[in-house]
Amino acid sequence: MNVPEDKVYIFNTHFFSTLTRRVPGQKGSINYSAVARWTSKDDLFGYDYIVVPINQDAHWYLALICNAPNIARTPAIEDTESLAKPDPETAVRALKDYIREEGRDKRGMDAVITQNAFYAKSDQIPLQENFSDCGVYLLGYTQKFFEDPDRFKNRLLSGQM
Repeated sequence: MNVPEDKVYIFNTHFFSTLTRRVPGQKGSINYSAVARWTSKDDLFGYDYIVVPINQDAHWYLALICNAPNIARTPAIEDTESLAKPDPETAVRALKDYIREEGRDKRGMDAVITQNAFYAKSDQIPLQENFSDCGVYLLGYTQKFFEDPDRFKNRLLSGQM
């Protein structure tokens, strides 16, 4: 896997749960202040891809934020969901809100993703047949992504997955 470090930013597995953990008095869908320092030495808007492993309701899946350097023109959120049944809109809304806050905080810009997220269709990707293999699927999708990120993104966006 020869992906340049400056092309892909990978959040750790605690990022999403920390971002979405509700605190008393919180307004909105995210707790940006809990994760604001996590990227204090990195400019997310300089990366082509932002990888977010998500554990939601004891289920793992992967979200990819694409085209962050072109946030004003063509950003996208892609979701690889192996169960074909969760509520990914909650995660997508949280990630859109996070990117908006990150842009405002780190660059003083409106980093608004207006485009809908792209979801792999159940007939395009392997689906798990039980409720316990989601971590294996997350790792498999991550491996495929890192083999060729641009190809992975293009195949997912064009429905050729």
